[in-house]
Amino acid sequence: MKNMKLNYLIVGIFTILVVTGVFITVTLLTGRQGATEDYYATYDNVGGIRFGTRVLYEGFPVGQVEEIVPIQGEGKTRFKVEMSIKRGWKIPKDSTAEIAASGLLAAVGINIREGRSTELLKPGADIPSRESNNIMSAVGDLAREIKDLTETEVRPLMANLNTIVRGLSEIIGGDQGAQVGSDVKSVIRAISEAAPDIMRNVNNFSGKLDTLMSERNMKVLEGTIDNVGVSARNMADVTKQLGDTRKALDGLIGEIKGIVVDNKDEVSQSVGDLRHTTETIARYIDSINQNLDITARNMSEFSRAIRQNPGLLLGGGTPATDTTTGKR
Repeated sequence: MKNMKLNYLIVGIFTILVVTGVFITVTLLTGRQGATEDYYATYDNVGGIRFGTRVLYEGFPVGQVEEIVPIQGEGKTRFKVEMSIKRGWKIPKDSTAEIAASGLLAAVGINIREGRSTELLKPGADIPSRESNNIMSAVGDLAREIKDLTETEVRPLMANLNTIVRGLSEIIGGDQGAQVGSDVKSVIRAISEAAPDIMRNVNNFSGKLDTLMSERNMKVLEGTIDNVGVSARNMADVTKQLGDTRKALDGLIGEIKGIVVDNKDEVSQSVGDLRHTTETIARYIDSINQNLDITARNMSEFSRAIRQNPGLLLGGGTPATDTTTGKR
């Protein structure tokens, strides 16, 4: 009986030791040793990150990932990663949390790169994040970009080149090719024949340009430029004077406007009287014109009578008319 109890005691102690060893081993593997503090980082992509992923500080294990929470907003989804890190671990404020793998075949983890700030992050703060620098991810992105470039740029370019090459082949291989070759030879021959004249004209132009740029002409040009400067200054003065004149005219117009406004009733009365006078003249203008016409005819008849007999001015009668001659 005592042997059975002893055996049960030994088996129980052994089981407790095994469970304790497994717990300690799991704790060591997950990086959780003692009390921890929570920190956070936000990423656009958390490929390879899950619960229990190791958190490293410059490659040294300091904690693990506890939870990943999707955050959706503004047409984009991001992921907030909660990390438990050893309590009391000092993390400078300008440190960054980067998703990275220590080797090509190593597991992905979050590596905190130490900053240089003397100010430390408090527990519960967000650590500035950096996207993954995984080589395989970069290679995959590069492959996708090359594929897109091939489909959108290279293939259409090759098709265009093939079309151009076929067109050139048809031109060169047919009658058009011979005609083009003949035209090119003719152009080259014409250029060769005209080359001496062209060079001669270039030399003449160069000589004329040297003469034009002589010291005397340069002095004349400088004097002209000075005169233009003086004219520009004079124009500026004239412009200033015109501005002053415009201001004076504006003041005069303002005064006239003020006079008109101040004497609005009198001006309105004068305009009304002028309108009445104009309407009266318009009504009687025909009679006035008729009387003026009659007066003009009478004055004409009077002038004619005076010219024939100036004695009428002295009160004399009309001279008798000679019956034989018809003259007075």
